Amino acid sequence: MKDNIIPLFEERPTAKEMMDALETKYGCRSDTQIQLLLDKFNNIKMNEGDVVRDHVNQLELIAKELANAGHTLSDKMQVTVVLNSLPPSWDHVVTSLTHSGKELAMTTLPVLLMLEEDRMKRRKRDNASSSLMMAQSSHTTQFKHKRFKKQWTRKPRQEYKPRDVCYRCDEKYGYSLENGEIQIYPYESYKVNII
Repeated sequence: MKDNIIPLFEERPTAKEMMDALETKYGCRSDTQIQLLLDKFNNIKMNEGDVVRDHVNQLELIAKELANAGHTLSDKMQVTVVLNSLPPSWDHVVTSLTHSGKELAMTTLPVLLMLEEDRMKRRKRDNASSSLMMAQSSHTTQFKHKRFKKQWTRKPRQEYKPRDVCYRCDEKYGYSLENGEIQIYPYESYKVNII
């Protein structure tokens, strides 16, 4: 019982009287209540990320409420509603179960759906790990091929090749080969001599 309705029934001296009062207030089901439950039962849909066991339990609870109200649903009707309420990613499961030729019942259907859900999760996890492995292997083979197929092009020999910046004076410098000796020139002074 919810806390907000307890004050309505707490003045009853015994539990039996309280239960009788609850039954008279909430126990009778009108045709409108049955119609609302049927509408809820027929229009409930499972979302893509939901657990199939919880969804089937929710439908079974509504079917039990309908049975308590005096409107019992057949087993085939319940199976049909459960299969139609599954999301589009379950279409292959619905097709295989409806065309299998086996008689489906509400005692076996939840078990079959839970097994299929586990298989789908396992397959999704395996596909994710295999695609990660493929991406890693293609990445390494890509670099392996580059390492072995690298082609060097030889540039013509230059008398003066500019280098990086000197770590002491922050000036650019270069070198030239004269008489087999390396001579280092400041970049700016050599540049002026060329022009």
